[in-house]
Amino acid sequence: MTDWLELQKIEVLPATYDKYSIYVHSHFIPFLKTEISNS
Repeated sequence: MTDWLELQKIEVLPATYDKYSIYVHSHFIPFLKTEISNS
């Protein structure tokens, strides 16, 4: 059972991480840059 859960984590995490990294790069970093340039 634990082996199956570990496999699920390995399968799920990269996809989730990709979504978050894409979100961060497309939204949060430009937001930070504008905040820095405004201050």
